[in-house]
Amino acid sequence: MARPEHVENGPALVLAPVGRDAAVICSMLQADGTFAREQRSLIELVGNLGEAAAAVIAEEALTHEDRGSLARWILNQPPWSDFPFVLLTLRAARNPQPDLVELLGNVTVLERPLAAASLKSAVKAAVRARVKQRQTESYLDQLTHLTDTLERRIENRTHELANANRRLMAEMVERERTEVALRHAHKMEAVGQLTGGIAHDFNNLLTTIMGNLQLLGLRIEDERLQRYLRNAMHGAERGAKLVKQLMAFSRKQHLAPEPIDINELAGVVAELLSRTIGTGIRLEVATQEGLWPALVDPTQLELMLLNLAFNARDAMPTGGTIVIETTALNRVPDQLASELKAGQYVCISVKDTGTGMPPDVLARAFDPFFTTKAPGKGTGLGLSQVYGFARQSGGTVKIETELGRGTVVRIFLPRSTEAVVAGQGSSELTASARGTLWLSTMMLTCAKRPAACWRH
Repeated sequence: MARPEHVENGPALVLAPVGRDAAVICSMLQADGTFAREQRSLIELVGNLGEAAAAVIAEEALTHEDRGSLARWILNQPPWSDFPFVLLTLRAARNPQPDLVELLGNVTVLERPLAAASLKSAVKAAVRARVKQRQTESYLDQLTHLTDTLERRIENRTHELANANRRLMAEMVERERTEVALRHAHKMEAVGQLTGGIAHDFNNLLTTIMGNLQLLGLRIEDERLQRYLRNAMHGAERGAKLVKQLMAFSRKQHLAPEPIDINELAGVVAELLSRTIGTGIRLEVATQEGLWPALVDPTQLELMLLNLAFNARDAMPTGGTIVIETTALNRVPDQLASELKAGQYVCISVKDTGTGMPPDVLARAFDPFFTTKAPGKGTGLGLSQVYGFARQSGGTVKIETELGRGTVVRIFLPRSTEAVVAGQGSSELTASARGTLWLSTMMLTCAKRPAACWRH
C-alpha cells in the first residue's frame, strides 16, 4: 500500500502575550510561506491544537495555574501523535525550565531575542514533522481498513467453508443412509426370490400330501387310524399356512386390492381386538378426519394389523397401551424416496409402549424366520409377512423403536383415486375380520398348545 502523498496542513499557532510579539512572529512566518495564527490565551490555543501543524509559545504564557488543560491535551493524544512545540524562553536555550520541557515533550527551545532564521527553521521543521505524523495517521487508517476488509473476507470465507462442510457431511450421511437402504432392499429382494421359489415347490409337495391324506380318509374307517390322519392333515394345513406366509413375504401371494376406508377398517379391527387382546392392555384408535381411501386388499391388511397387534401385546408382558393410528402423506418423505414412488399415500400404524428393540434386533426385524421369542412361541414370519404385503401393495413398512420406550410400525399404502365401493360397509368388514381374527387366534393357540388343536 502506497503512503499518502498529501494531507491537510493546519496553521502554526502563536501564543506570545507580551506586547506585539505574537503579531510580529505571525508576520515573519507568513512572509516565509508558513500559515500562522495568533492566539489570545492558552485556553484558545488548546482548543485549536487538534487542527494545528505546530505551536509557538512564549515561556511567560505557561503559568502554573493555566497548564492543566494543556497537560491533559498532550496526555490524551492518539498513539500516532506527538505534537511539536517551539518554546520561546528568556533563559539560555541550554537551561530552560525543566518542568516546561517535560510538559511539552516534543519541544524545540529558542532563546530570545530571536534570530529570524532560527525561528523560521524551527517552525518549518515542526510543521514537517506534523505533516509526517498526519501521513502516518492516514496510512494507519488505510491499513486498518484493509485489515478490516480482510478480516471480513476471512470471516465470510470461513462461514462459507463451514456451510460447505455441513452440506458435505449432510450429503455423506444421506448417501450412507441411501446405500444402507439400497443394500437392505437388495438383500430383501434376494431373500424374497429364494423364499418364493422354495415356497412354490413346498406348496406343490403339500398339495400332493394333502390330496393323498384326503383319499386315505375316505377309505379308512378305523377310528384310531382316522385320528392319525387328522393329525397328519393338521400338520399339512399348518405347513400350508406357513407356505402362505412365505408367499406373502416373497410378494407372490394373490391380492385383491380395492378402495378401502382405512379409518373404518381400523375401528373394526380395534373393536375385535378389544375382546381378545387380553387384560392389562389399553387399546386406542386415532384416525385422521377426511382420510383418503387406500388401494389395498382389505382381508390381508386386517391380518397384518392383527399380526402387529399380537406382537405389540407380547412386547408388553406387564400391560401397556396399543394405539392404531391413521394419517395421510401429501408427498413421499425424503427418507422413503428410495422405496416409494412419488405420489400420495395413506399410513396406518400400530404403536405400543412395550420393551422396544435394540439396534441389532431392529436390523433383522424383517428377516424371515428371525425371532426373539422362545422356541415354539413364533415362526419369525410375522414382520416379514407385513413387509412383503406392504411392498406387494405398492407401499412399504417402517419401524421406529427405542429400547424400553416402545415400538411403532407404520404401513404406507398408495392412495386410491377412486371412492370406496358402495355397499362395502362395516358389516362385511367385520365378517372378514372375524374370520382372520379367529384363524390368527387359532394359530397362536396351536403354536403354544399343539395338543389342543389336534383335538379339533
